[in-house]
Amino acid sequence: LLNCAVQEADKRYLNSRTLAEWCRKQILNIDPIADFFDTNKYNYIAVYGLMELGRLLIDKMEQDGVPISFTLDNNRGTRYKDYPIYGPEDNFPMADLIIVTPIVYYDEITKVLSDRTSSMIVSIEDIIFG
Repeated sequence: LLNCAVQEADKRYLNSRTLAEWCRKQILNIDPIADFFDTNKYNYIAVYGLMELGRLLIDKMEQDGVPISFTLDNNRGTRYKDYPIYGPEDNFPMADLIIVTPIVYYDEITKVLSDRTSSMIVSIEDIIFG
């Protein structure tokens, strides 16, 4: 029970820290998402995780005209918009890049995905804190 509480607290802390940094940069007219995609030209992009950070990332990518090929999530019932959704164990299409938004589970997710794909895998945290 204690491990679950600690993990939940870590998740909330890492998410709020990342969101606060994203907002701080936006206030300073720094756009880490646009900068990342201006520097790195990807054609087939997947977003892993469809909770708050994942949904905000999708909205921002759409606003910037960055293509999203599909989404990934452990819970396929969390579909967001009309993007195809796959579970990490499914046979999902190839992507140039998979952006993982559940920060606290990044290492665990990367381990699972790296056994299934050769796609580049990055955390939203890496993009925001650059």
